[in-house]
Amino acid sequence: MAQTFNRPAFPHQPPNSGDGTEGGDSWDEVLRKLNLALSTGTSLTAIDFGAFPGSPDTSLTITGLPGILATSTIDGWIVAKDTVDHSADEHWVDPPLVTAGNIVPGVGFTIYATTRDNNRAYGLWSVGWQVI
Repeated sequence: MAQTFNRPAFPHQPPNSGDGTEGGDSWDEVLRKLNLALSTGTSLTAIDFGAFPGSPDTSLTITGLPGILATSTIDGWIVAKDTVDHSADEHWVDPPLVTAGNIVPGVGFTIYATTRDNNRAYGLWSVGWQVI
């Protein structure tokens, strides 16, 4: 079950208890980031270039992220983890390039992947991502 954190209900808050950012994030911003992390977290997925001979690029839409904002940042990276098509070593030697974009607030985003040399890649590749 997901948990949502709310502002403290007691009167003795740190000096930065408003919406400002004097000396760091405000309570509202800290709670926004915490709730976003709880609703998204770090995740592992696989992108698919298709059956051999594959394609030079592909994309994958990630949904179910109610805490994502238009101003969110998404980190994406190749994870050296075996898939049915590629060993962990192949993920190190010649991985595709990944990036993320097309954020839809309250919904999700898209992971884009392309080969380094515009040749074809095939099969599944492990990708990690995190919304910040």
